[in-house]
Amino acid sequence: FKGRGVTLAIVDEGFYPHADFVQPSNRIRAWVDATSDPVKTMFFDRQALPTWPEWDSGRNRQWHGTMTSAVAAGNGKMSHGLYRGLASEADLVFIQVENDTQNIGDQAVVRALSWIADKGQELNIRVVNLSIGAEENNPAKEHPVNQAVQRLVSKGVAVVAAAGNDGIRKLIPPASAAEAITVGG
Repeated sequence: FKGRGVTLAIVDEGFYPHADFVQPSNRIRAWVDATSDPVKTMFFDRQALPTWPEWDSGRNRQWHGTMTSAVAAGNGKMSHGLYRGLASEADLVFIQVENDTQNIGDQAVVRALSWIADKGQELNIRVVNLSIGAEENNPAKEHPVNQAVQRLVSKGVAVVAAAGNDGIRKLIPPASAAEAITVGG
């Protein structure tokens, strides 16, 4: 019930190696930068104190991914066990998709989901969280992000997508993917 033995991939703007993820031992298995091609990846073991480019920059983009990850899988270290995420024992893979111009493009999201499809089995990724929205340039069924979601679901990965982060009651990719588990933002 706490996610032990499962890896959760979080696709978001950016991240910080918060104490809830790295203490008493590191649960961050990888950090991935999908903002450009080729995708950059750093893997970490349980004894590592993970760092990645700009991990300590204090940029605005780090808070959303970190907050989403803590809600999903924080172990309560910073609150002395008072506040824990739903999957507080799950391993984590952080996939950054916001570039330096504060843009999350469809190509970055597709690269992130394709990376998960290719590497997910070896990392035991069973759940993917997307608290982001893509561009609305294609019908839902033909949208490249929704097609990438469909590919993951066909591999047995549960994909959870947020809807309404921008305050507008409209489903956009990835929340409009028929295969995604959509939750209100």
